[in-house]
Amino acid sequence: MSKEYIKKEEKKQRKSRRGKSFLVISLSVIVGIILGIAIALLWWEEKANIDRIKVEQLTKEINQLKKDISDAKLYVYLGQLMPDGRMELGSGSTYETEISIILRKAQDSLKINNVEGAEKIYLELLNKFPRFPWTYVYLADLQKNEENATKFYSIAETHFEKIVNLIQPHQPSFDNGLAYCYLKLNKIEKAEALYKKLKIMFPNSASSYVGLGAVWMLKKDYKRAQEEFKKALELDPDSEEAKANLEKVQKLLQTHSQ
Repeated sequence: MSKEYIKKEEKKQRKSRRGKSFLVISLSVIVGIILGIAIALLWWEEKANIDRIKVEQLTKEINQLKKDISDAKLYVYLGQLMPDGRMELGSGSTYETEISIILRKAQDSLKINNVEGAEKIYLELLNKFPRFPWTYVYLADLQKNEENATKFYSIAETHFEKIVNLIQPHQPSFDNGLAYCYLKLNKIEKAEALYKKLKIMFPNSASSYVGLGAVWMLKKDYKRAQEEFKKALELDPDSEEAKANLEKVQKLLQTHSQ
């Protein structure tokens, strides 16, 4: 057997060993990635299950409690929901509820200018959850008839007041909802007092500044209104409501300065 042949065979064997080593390493990496993905998926699944159980329990309790109109506990549960019906969880995340799913359908109808369809969905939601105040606000905002709008704002006001009085610590969204109803019902002094209180309680919430700006506009104090809307935009540069109101009040200031 020649030396040249032996060298060739040794070279082949070295290549073969390197190939096998690379294959083993590659397989180990792939297995590690798969295991990592599997563990991550299990973690997310477990977290989702925990959140789902919380929501299912909440929905079950709400469905039981809404049958008893005198039970204040329902307002405590409703007070855990956001204006769009989602529930805030302790982890800082949110979870969909039956209310939020129905509200989203109404919003989808409004996006295609189907106001009649949205109103129908809101009314259906009221039949299921007659004491969720935001639904009355959304319905009131759609009304062309002032008398109908006032009726819905008044009902919302009643439910907001009950939730605000029961929930501690205060949820800014419900306080803002109540102040908004005061504003729409022309209870200007009540709206002003509550918005001022909210500015102190939640100084980083743009909603309070927008609301107080609306109060100053109704009182024709346009300079103060402008200051509030500017502050709201500092806190939330994407606030369309603050942008629109600031533009409106600046036009009014120009008109009055001429």
